[in-house]
Amino acid sequence: MKIIRRIIVVLLVLAVAAGLATWGLLTYIKPQQQLDLAYTELSLESQLVDLIRSKKPEVRLSDEELNQLGKKAIAKHARVSPDVTITGADFKRNGENLTADVNLVWKNTVPVGAQMTFKLAWTGKELTVTHTGTHIRSFEVPPGLVSLAPVSISLDSYLPSIVHIKEVRFDPDFVVIGLTLR
Repeated sequence: MKIIRRIIVVLLVLAVAAGLATWGLLTYIKPQQQLDLAYTELSLESQLVDLIRSKKPEVRLSDEELNQLGKKAIAKHARVSPDVTITGADFKRNGENLTADVNLVWKNTVPVGAQMTFKLAWTGKELTVTHTGTHIRSFEVPPGLVSLAPVSISLDSYLPSIVHIKEVRFDPDFVVIGLTLR
């Protein structure tokens, strides 16, 4: 009889410990900030007036404009795997490195806040964004667990048809798009 009581007590203690551990894990991984995928359309045509005034054949994308482009790209492909859907994002750039604070939902139930890092590259006609890592707070997520295919963003669609993108540079404050006429 004493042994059965001890077994029941041990099982109850283990169940409470498992419940507390699950609660702690869910609290740790939950998003720390409200994020969404709402974006505003980017209009490079409005910057063409500044181009004419400055007589420099380039357009500058601010970090906020890059944030809007990133949100638009994610909104089109929010379901990154059968189990993971991105529900919000906020992008910050440092040179060619891009950091995205993202909110996602795992298995349609568990909200997770993560920070994803990307590398930006200009590949002739498109801005390519390549996933390089993921963190949940201070924990680095193994690459096999979360991996995203590179995303290509065409910038030509934001320009008049007679304008061609010659180069893209990643300056400290702007992404500078060098332009030429076709």
